[in-house]
Amino acid sequence: MTAQPDLGLRPEAEGPWRLLNAQLRQALDDGEEIPCRADPESWVGDDTSLRYLATRCCVHCPLRDACQGFALANAERRGVWGGQDRDSRCTPRSITPPTLQRSTEDRSRA
Repeated sequence: MTAQPDLGLRPEAEGPWRLLNAQLRQALDDGEEIPCRADPESWVGDDTSLRYLATRCCVHCPLRDACQGFALANAERRGVWGGQDRDSRCTPRSITPPTLQRSTEDRSRA
C-alpha cells in the first residue's frame, strides 16, 4: 500500500478535498475550462487587482461550490478559492438569530 502524501489538511477538510478532486477530474475529462489552471499565480499572488479578477473568473467555474467548500473546511488563508479571496472567507457573516417559535400552547390559542 502506498502512503498518501501529507497535504496538511485539517481532518474535516478531507471529504471536501476528495470531492473537489473528483469534480476536477470529471471536468477535465469533459473538456471543461477551469480558470485557475490557466494562470494559477492570479489566484495565489499578492496583487489585489489580479485576485479580484480571479474571483470574477470563478463565477462560471463548474468547481466553484466544491472549491469554496474545501477552502472553508480547511480554513485556507491564502489565495482565491471558489470565488472568494482570503478577506471574504475570513470576514464573519452576520448570523440571523433563529426564529422564535411559539409553543404548541400558543399556537392552539391563535
